[in-house]
Amino acid sequence: MKERYPDKIASWSKALKDVGGLDGFVYESGKTLQWEKSEEIVAKVESYLSQNMLLDQRKKRTNLMETVAYDVFIRHWREDTQLNAVSVLRGILLSRGITPFVVGYGKNERETEPISEVLNAMKSSKVHVILLSPNFASSKRFLEEVVHIMNTQDSSEASDASRKPKVLPIFYDVEPSIVRHQQKDYDFSKFPGSTEEERERWASALRKLSLLHGFEYKTNSKDQFQWDSLYDIVKHVEARMTSGIPWNDGPYAEEINQVLKVLELQEKSRFSRGYLWLQ
Repeated sequence: MKERYPDKIASWSKALKDVGGLDGFVYESGKTLQWEKSEEIVAKVESYLSQNMLLDQRKKRTNLMETVAYDVFIRHWREDTQLNAVSVLRGILLSRGITPFVVGYGKNERETEPISEVLNAMKSSKVHVILLSPNFASSKRFLEEVVHIMNTQDSSEASDASRKPKVLPIFYDVEPSIVRHQQKDYDFSKFPGSTEEERERWASALRKLSLLHGFEYKTNSKDQFQWDSLYDIVKHVEARMTSGIPWNDGPYAEEINQVLKVLELQEKSRFSRGYLWLQ
C-alpha cells in the first residue's frame, strides 16, 4: 500500500485519525442487538436533521414499553437468535404497529419473566411464533411452553378456530424432520431429570408443531437474505392476525391483486435497502 500510494498515506492516516476522534458507535456483532443498535444510529442521524426527532423516538419507545396488551408471543433460545433474527423481527413488528412479547428479551442468561407473565402474554396474543433453533430443545421450560401452546390448539374451550391463537414455527438452522422425529439436537430420550411421561408429552407437541405451515430460516444460506426472510415472516404474522379482505372475488379482483403485489415488492425492497445501508 505504501509503495503504490506513497503520496496519499499521510492524508489517509490523518483522515482515519480524525474519524476515530469523532463521536460514534461501537458495533460488536457477537454482543450487540442488531435492531436496537441500528435504531440508535438512525436516531443519531435524525438528530442532526432535527433537534426534536430524537425526543420523539424516545417518547414512542416509552409508550411501547408501557403497553400491556400483546399481539404476538415469541419464544426463542436467546443465545441462538436474540442478537440477530429476533432483534430485527421484533423491530419490524413494532415498526408496523404490532406489539410482540419476546420471552427474556434483553435480559441476561439468568433472568427471565415470571411464568405467570409469560402465560398471560400467551393468552392475550393472536399469534405464537416459535423459533426452533438447535438449542431450543435443551430447555424443559421451553418444551412445556410448546405443550401448553399446542394444547390450546386442541382445547374445546376455543372451538371457534378464528378465536384460537395462530401458531407459526420457524425452523432456525433446524430441519422440520429433525423436530418431527426428535433427532440430533431434538433427541431428548436422555434428557436429564425427565420422566417418560414428560418425554412423550414433549414429543407429541413437537410433532404437531412441526406439521404446521412455517418457515425454514438458514443463517448460512447464500440465497437467503436476513431482512427479506424476516419481512416475509412479518407479512405472514399480519395475515394470521386478521381475516383480511377477500380480494379474490369481484370484477376488479385481478387488478387489485396486481397492485397489492407491486406495493408489497416496493415495501420489501425498502426494508432490504435499509438493511444494506446499515451494513
